[in-house]
Amino acid sequence: MKRCLTFIFLILSILLVTACTKKVEINVSEKEITIEIGQKKTLEIETSRKVKLQYESTDKKIVEVEKGVITGVGIGSAKIVVTYDEFREEINVTVTEKIFTVTFIPDEENLHLLTRVEVENGKLVRVMIPKKKGKEFVAWYLDGEVFSFKTPITSDIILVAGWMNEKKKISFNTNPPMDPVYITEGNEYYLPVIEREFYILERWAYFEDGNLVPLDNSFIVTKDIELIPIWIPNFYKITFDTQGGKNIETAKVKKGEVSNYQVFQVAEKEGKVFQYWGYYEGEELIKVYLDQVITITEDLTLIAFYE
Repeated sequence: MKRCLTFIFLILSILLVTACTKKVEINVSEKEITIEIGQKKTLEIETSRKVKLQYESTDKKIVEVEKGVITGVGIGSAKIVVTYDEFREEINVTVTEKIFTVTFIPDEENLHLLTRVEVENGKLVRVMIPKKKGKEFVAWYLDGEVFSFKTPITSDIILVAGWMNEKKKISFNTNPPMDPVYITEGNEYYLPVIEREFYILERWAYFEDGNLVPLDNSFIVTKDIELIPIWIPNFYKITFDTQGGKNIETAKVKKGEVSNYQVFQVAEKEGKVFQYWGYYEGEELIKVYLDQVITITEDLTLIAFYE
């Protein structure tokens, strides 16, 4: 029995010595590694049996190593030296600035339109201006708040576009011209009240398919539109019959409780001397002299009399 145990012990000792003297196979699968500042990575090294490898960084200000795990410390390149007995291998490590992803979502209903941009830590992301049919871009929002593109990027973020209905142009066909206004589509626009001498603004209108469409005090804006004022005359006309003399422009008198007009026009006719104006009430001639004030209640024609 003792002989048997001794024999078994001898065999095990031989196997153990053989195993210990057999050369360890070491395989470094990655010899070029790029990591970001602050990033950790476990070195991928295979050994034929369990051994204790030694690791050393050639520049600890760039990359540190502990128990086979490297950490990016500063921007640049350094080497990790792996050793065991006579084995030696160098791994080139490049440390870059930390990169973050900024995701732009222009339309939450069409996520396939999103764009991703990589930005270095602490740098600014470039503004993107999206387009959407029938909409006007407002701003990019981060967690419901307007995002400022002066903000350094220090983490991954998602920006969502904010939209409002497109503004439509409302122009005015007036004399003198009025500046156009721009109103957000879908909003109500209240029509302006404007004045014109001798006229009263009845309403605004616009042309559609060749027809004049009247408007009330306001309307909902759905498109670009040109507005036209509809005027009601608010005056009496005074025409001047010069009896073959030089023409005199028709005068207007604004209607009111009392509409007065001071006659200042002088008729001119070759070979004649103007005396006065006149008009008939029935068969009676009413004479009107220069600078005389007359009360107007209807359109009136003044006739020139000469000598």
